[in-house]
Order: sequence, then structure tokens, then C-alpha cells
Amino acid sequence: METATTRSTNIRERAKDAARQEIARVALRLFTDHGFEGTTADQIAAAAGISRSTFFRYFATKDEVILGQFEQKGHELVAEVRARPSSESAWQALHQGFLEVVRRGSSDIGSDGTTFRLAQLQVYNGALRAAGLNQRAQWRSLLAPEIASRLGASFDDDPRPAALAAAAIGCLETAVVMWGRSGGRADLEHLLDMAMSELGRP
Repeated sequence: METATTRSTNIRERAKDAARQEIARVALRLFTDHGFEGTTADQIAAAAGISRSTFFRYFATKDEVILGQFEQKGHELVAEVRARPSSESAWQALHQGFLEVVRRGSSDIGSDGTTFRLAQLQVYNGALRAAGLNQRAQWRSLLAPEIASRLGASFDDDPRPAALAAAAIGCLETAVVMWGRSGGRADLEHLLDMAMSELGRP
């Protein structure tokens, strides 16, 4: 049963998450407008209407703004794959789960453009591409146990879960890069579906 204390804590956590996401949106806009290296934490704080110290309460560095977005997407991917029907194969669950995350993320393209800005940064900033590689390795680690469960396998000594996770992430990365290079004109969901459908052929 939820207590008043629990409700209060949940409200504070939701408010904190909302503030963090708003700061991240402001930062991503500045990064794409002025370049990642050309944007300072002070500029982000000013544009977000907060103090410099408040910015650093949410993010240890400006790099963490980007890494936090990658981390969040990883957890979303795992949650969607986990939610897929047990009747689906491991690859089908990855395919449909990834499409759902892209479908949901694409809804902000026409509003604040967070998804597009993040994709653009991935494509054009070498340091962030490298950071993204490390983060996607963590995605594989998060996804492998879910895939292993569907296969009835151990992700510690069976290569299939990690291989399937890597293949799915590779499809997503390729689709995002192509979409970013198109200036957001291509259909990201369609690009991903094409890639994953091809790998899913018998």
C-alpha cells in the first residue's frame, strides 16, 4: 500500500526526472546549434534558466548529458523486448521491441527534436561516436540475459544471446546514421524495419 511518504518520494523523483530531461533537451539543442565542443556548461545552465551549480547536480559533466540519453534508450530497449509475447522468437522480440522504441522516440521529431539532435551528434562528432560505442556495449550486456531467457540458454557460455543483441544494435545504429545523414527526411522506423527484416529471413 502506498503511503504519503512513498507518494511524496515518487513525486519528487518524477519532478527530478522531468527537470533532467528538460535540461538535456536544452543541451542537445545547443550542441547541434553551436557544436559540442563549442557549448559550455554555463551556456546550458543559462539557456535552461538554472544556475551552474544546479546543472552539476543533475549532470557531472556535459558529456553525461549525451551518455544519459544513451543509457535511457538502452533501458527502454530492454523493457520493450521483455514485454514482447513469449510466442515470439528472440529475433522477433528484438525486432518488434526495437521498432516500438523507435516509433515512440520518433514522436518528438516534429516537436522538440531530441531524437534527431541526438542522432546528428552521433553522426558528426567523433568523440561522441566513441562514447556511443561504449554505451552500446552496455546495451548488449543488458539485452543478452533477456535473449538468453527466450532461447533457454546461458548468456555466460552461449554466444547466441550476445550475437543477436549485437546484430539488432547494429541494425539500429545503421538506420540512425542513415537517417541522420538524410537530415531527418528518411523514415527511421522504415529503415530499421528493412534492416532487421533482412536479417530475420530464414
